[in-house]
Amino acid sequence: MAYVIGVDFGTLSGRAVLVNAENGFIAAQCVADYPHGVDTTQGPGWALQDPMDYLVVLEKIVPPLLVQAGILPQEVAGIGWDVTSCTMLPALADGTPLCNALGFEGHPHARIKLWKHLAASPQARRIEEAAQGTGLLDRFGGKVSSQWMLPKVLQILEEAPEVYEAADLFLEVADWLTYVLTDSLRRNSCCAGFKAFWEEETGYPQEFFAGLDPRLSNLSRKLRGTVLPPWEAAGKLNEEWARRLGLLPGTLVSAGVIDAHAGLPGSGVAQSGTLLMAMGTSTCHMIFDEKLHTIPGICGTAKDSVLPGLWTYEAGQACVGDLLDWFVKNQVPARETERAGHEGLDIHQYLSREASELPPGSGGLLALDWWNGQRSPYVDDRLKGMMLGLTIRTTPAQQYRALMEATAYGTRLILETFEKGGVEIRDVTACGGISQKNPLMLQIYADVLGRPIRIAREEQTTAFGAAILAAAAAGVHEAPAQAVRAMTAPPEIIYFPDTERGAQYDALYAEYRTLAEYFSGINQVMHRL
Repeated sequence: MAYVIGVDFGTLSGRAVLVNAENGFIAAQCVADYPHGVDTTQGPGWALQDPMDYLVVLEKIVPPLLVQAGILPQEVAGIGWDVTSCTMLPALADGTPLCNALGFEGHPHARIKLWKHLAASPQARRIEEAAQGTGLLDRFGGKVSSQWMLPKVLQILEEAPEVYEAADLFLEVADWLTYVLTDSLRRNSCCAGFKAFWEEETGYPQEFFAGLDPRLSNLSRKLRGTVLPPWEAAGKLNEEWARRLGLLPGTLVSAGVIDAHAGLPGSGVAQSGTLLMAMGTSTCHMIFDEKLHTIPGICGTAKDSVLPGLWTYEAGQACVGDLLDWFVKNQVPARETERAGHEGLDIHQYLSREASELPPGSGGLLALDWWNGQRSPYVDDRLKGMMLGLTIRTTPAQQYRALMEATAYGTRLILETFEKGGVEIRDVTACGGISQKNPLMLQIYADVLGRPIRIAREEQTTAFGAAILAAAAAGVHEAPAQAVRAMTAPPEIIYFPDTERGAQYDALYAEYRTLAEYFSGINQVMHRL
C-alpha cells in the first residue's frame, strides 16, 4: 500500500496530510503556525514573510504524520505542496534567500513578498498601460494585479536596484521549496502561467520586459528553470531533507501548485462546468473549460496548469474571511464579546447566531466587499470597502450579516462575468475553512446565487489536492483525472437556495451592482481619497 503527503502552505500556517494514494483515506494530519507570521510594518500595502518559517513549519508537520499513522518511510511514494501565489522570493543561484545573504540581512525588498503584498500597485498600473494593444493581457481579463510576479519585481528594481542586481533568481516560494529540498531548479506551470505571463509555446515575454525597463533585459534569466505541470515529478528528496523529514532519500517530489488551485482536485473536480469557491481569508473562484475564452475582468487562465487538457480559469475576492476578522477585531463592542464568552461561544459563532435571526438586508444595510481592494472583475487595488445605511440603531449583528451578504454579491458578480464570457457553470462547490465552519454564510451564498452549493468532504482540501497530484506524479494512477476520481468522494453536505429569500436578494443585488458600477468607474472618489 502506497501513501503520499500533501502540504498546504497558507498565509499564516502550514498543514500536512498523509493520504492513502489508492483510495484517498487520510491517515494523519498536522498543522503549525509560522513563527513570525506576516510583517506589515513597512507601510501601507506591504506584506512580508521570513522564508525560514516555511522550512521550520515543514519540519514540524511532516515527521509526526508517519508516527501518527504508524507507517514506515518506504511506504511514502511521494510528497507535494501548494503555496499562496504570487508569493515570491529573491534568491542567490544556489537558492539561498537573499535576505539571508551578507549585506542584505533583513532588507525589506530581499524578503518574501506575500501574495497580498499590494505596495506594487503603481507598478501594476504602468505595466497594464504598457501592455495595451500587445495581446499580453488577453488571458488576464485586460488587467494586471499588483499581486503578480512582474509588478513585485519592478517594485524591487525601482525602489532597491541593488537587490534586483544581487538576485540571481526570483522564485515563487512553491518553486523555492522544490529547489531547496531536491536541488532541482524546477518551476510549476500553475504559478508561472497565472502570475508571471509564462506560456508553454513562447515562454516569458522577454521583449516586453525589456521594453518596460531596459534593466529588465535579464529578467528571463532570473526566472530560469524548467517549467513542469503539477502532476509531474520535479525531483527527489535530497539526503539532508529526507533526514529532516523522516523520509527516504529519493522520495519523489511533485511540482508545486497554487494553494487554491490544489482545491480543484482536492474537491473532486476533474471536469469542466463545476465552479469551485476556495473560501478562506480571501476567496478564489476557479473552473475548468475545454476552450480558451477571453473574458474581461477575469484574473487569468492557463492550460494544463492543474489537470491535463483543461484550461483553468481563476477569479477572486481579495477579502472575505479577512473582512469578518477585521470587523470582530475593530468594530465589535466589548459587551458583545463578553456575552459570547458567557455563552461559551467565540465572537464569530455568536454574531453568526444573532445574524441568522435577521432577514436579508437587515437594517437597510448594503456593503461593498472591497476592504482589500477589488480583484474580480474590476481588478483595482485602489477601490475600498463601504457600508451604506448606518444609523444610531444599527447593531453589530446587522453589520456582520451585511458583510457576509456583500461577499456573496461579489461572488454572484464573478459568476455572471464568467457566464457572459462563455464559460458554462453547471454547479457550484465550496471548500476551505469558511465552508466547513460557517453554515449561515453558505446559506446566504446559496440564496444569493440561486444555486445549490456542495461542500467538499475533506477539511484540508488544498493539502489533500496536493497529495492527489503527488500520487499522480508517483504513477500510482494512470492519469491525474483518474487519481482525482479514485481518491475523492461525493459531497455529503449541500446548501439549497430558498426561493423567498432569493427574491429579496435579487433586489438587493441589483442595488449592489449599481453601487459597484458607480464607484468602480463613474465616480473615481475612492481613487482620489
